[in-house]
Amino acid sequence: MNTTTIPSACSQCSFSPQHDIPPVPPSNSSRIDHLHHSNEYPTEKEELAFQSFIADGRSFLSRLDTRIATVKALLLELEATRENLIPLIPTYTQPLNPVRRLPSDILKLIFTYGTEYDKPEEKYFACVPHSLDLRSPQWIYGRVCRHWRRTMVDESPLFWTRIKLQPGKPISLKQLSMALCLLSIHLHRSQDCPLTIRIDMPLSFSMDLVTGFLALVFSHSKRLRSLFLTGGPRLNEIMAVSEDFFPSLEKIHIRELFPKTSDSQGDQGSVFRSIQAPKLKSWSSTGNFFFNTRISLMPPAALCHQITDFTISEVSSSQIVSIVRLLPHLRVLSVWLERFCVRQHPFMNLTGTAIAALMDVLSCPALVHLSLFVSGQIATAVQRFEERSKFKLQHFVGAEDAGIFVKSLSNCLSLETIEVEGAYSYQSIQDMLASLYIPIQHAQSSTDTQSLTRPIATFPNLRLLEFYFSELHSVEGFIDEAYSNVSARKFADDVVPLELVITMPKEQAKKMLSYRQLKNFDALRVTVKIIPV
Repeated sequence: MNTTTIPSACSQCSFSPQHDIPPVPPSNSSRIDHLHHSNEYPTEKEELAFQSFIADGRSFLSRLDTRIATVKALLLELEATRENLIPLIPTYTQPLNPVRRLPSDILKLIFTYGTEYDKPEEKYFACVPHSLDLRSPQWIYGRVCRHWRRTMVDESPLFWTRIKLQPGKPISLKQLSMALCLLSIHLHRSQDCPLTIRIDMPLSFSMDLVTGFLALVFSHSKRLRSLFLTGGPRLNEIMAVSEDFFPSLEKIHIRELFPKTSDSQGDQGSVFRSIQAPKLKSWSSTGNFFFNTRISLMPPAALCHQITDFTISEVSSSQIVSIVRLLPHLRVLSVWLERFCVRQHPFMNLTGTAIAALMDVLSCPALVHLSLFVSGQIATAVQRFEERSKFKLQHFVGAEDAGIFVKSLSNCLSLETIEVEGAYSYQSIQDMLASLYIPIQHAQSSTDTQSLTRPIATFPNLRLLEFYFSELHSVEGFIDEAYSNVSARKFADDVVPLELVITMPKEQAKKMLSYRQLKNFDALRVTVKIIPV
């Protein structure tokens, strides 16, 4: 038996789906039009039908009005509920964010880039605020949540090992107490890891703050690995307060920014007279040519025999020579100048004569890295140094006269990388490329006929040749020159694959990439990379 379920009426408005518009009385439209346009009275049957339709219609309209009012109220309620629900969904979605479930090792990697600990120490200190700034990433990450705090504060002491201090103008006792408290927390969070400290001394500073900083820092002297001192003229007051033992100190970097005053001048190395640092190997001293051509803060005589890595800049060539004489065990020597200083003071540039004098006094046979900013011919000085020290050059960065310099190297088998950058002429580029040319050698056979022999490569271990062009005179000419000089390398024995890297403006890079000769380098085991800038 089939049954039909009739939907029940609404409890609020009595509306039911089976309700419909009341039936229209059985009368055609022409009859209605006639009654409307005349004074004729409807028939008895029509009158009953009209009255029934009116009663049912009014009742239906009443139900419709009730239903409409109810639906309007319901719609307003639904819209209000929707508006309240929209902001609640993200509120409950945020706690489910996958970043909250990141494992500690992934968080540490993110923190490494966020705190810029991926950069070397020098670049890190140049781009970050002082370590007591509560807006710095180290402090902020520890306040995000318990998981982040545990990862940053408890599990990552390395993020607290680089400390940059800037003792400024005199401050109140409350500010002094707060600064020392933050530094104490910073040092505590580094646990037992080696420390790298940078102290920037402005012209005007709070001696109370400096004394407090140094007392806290040097209470961890056994963990101090690198020390950066910047400013002046009272840099001597930083280390003079300490006669501690620094068993882990490996590097000291001093940058003197301000002119020396009469009461700040001291004996050379007097600042570090009492320092005991058996592991100290690296020393860097930077002056300020605008104020003084001599650097006053130098390694004490007792430590000179330990220094193997030495960097000096913005000083007179005579002082460079006098200092290098005191460092017999150098392995890395860098002598450089700020580029803007060179442009404004051309006489600062280390000429070939000055560099020749410097190289002639080098008595360090173990030197493996020599970085010089120089102009002029120093070929004979290089040759004398090679003969005296058996110097083996592996990495060369040159500009003007780079090609002539490379040609002058007698011990060319060890050279692995050559970079040509800065201001140079096209002739220098041609000289550099020509140094890669391998002439085909001939040998006389027993039958008096000539036969080709395997040539010996000029630089068999050269694996990278890199050029930095601000503008290239002839793109096609450079590629043709490079191809003709490198092509003979395929006939030599034991030649490592060569990579040619060219950095140049975008427009010229596009032109070079479209040059057909570029494809021929593949057959020479030469990889060409073009980097547009």
